[in-house]
Amino acid sequence: MSIPPNIYSRVTRYVFEHVKKSWIFCNGHGGDVSYFTMGAATPPLCIIYENHENGVMHARAEIFDLQEQADIMVSLMPGELRVGIVLSGALAYSPGVYDAISKGYDGKPVHIVRTLANGRVMWDHFFYDDPFSAEWMALACNGDATKLHLMAVRLRYIIETRWRTAMDALVGLGGVLPRGAKKYSLVSGKKIDVEDICNRFGVIVLDGPRQFSISGQDRWMYMLVVTEEGKPALLDYIKHIDPNATLEQDVTIDEVN
Repeated sequence: MSIPPNIYSRVTRYVFEHVKKSWIFCNGHGGDVSYFTMGAATPPLCIIYENHENGVMHARAEIFDLQEQADIMVSLMPGELRVGIVLSGALAYSPGVYDAISKGYDGKPVHIVRTLANGRVMWDHFFYDDPFSAEWMALACNGDATKLHLMAVRLRYIIETRWRTAMDALVGLGGVLPRGAKKYSLVSGKKIDVEDICNRFGVIVLDGPRQFSISGQDRWMYMLVVTEEGKPALLDYIKHIDPNATLEQDVTIDEVN
């Protein structure tokens, strides 16, 4: 049985178009932000190269206003998917970041970490099993729409997870923050709707809620990234919810207790 020469490019085109609808891309419009609390800390990716015949996609993002860039590189071939995160050496070797990005997808180290010629670092993750096996790809090429769509959904999830966790590591461990932003601890006697404060004030929620008790009274703690400009409005809003709430820089649960 002969396969038309453009059948593979039709498959990769469909898969990549689905991926580009993700919230992490500049023109994404098809997905909900499952990890909405990190939305503000996840710089959007813009496609800089795409080749359907070779199954290659390359996207890049500006890391806040730091004059640093990060890339994600995808290679989809029959029997193999490769997804690489690329950062400058200055960002990659920030304390804790290197290992966190390596294990960011499933807790296991990526297959290969490469140092590129320009000093940048690539964490290269390989996937061989379904839905990226050669058998699965052959069925997608031969018109199995379900297998084609499942391949696209899984690839999109992998890219979203790898990108979000990499940016999470930069912010949470590497201290890579937008200019003028600092880490704060919000402690409240009432549970705060973090999606609401993210949408209203553009804060980044690094952690929380963590529940604990002081003198038998329940408290909830959130680790936030807040700009100095946005802090007064956020604190005023929180005080309307709980007049006793506090917003302090770099405070841990142990220090609160």
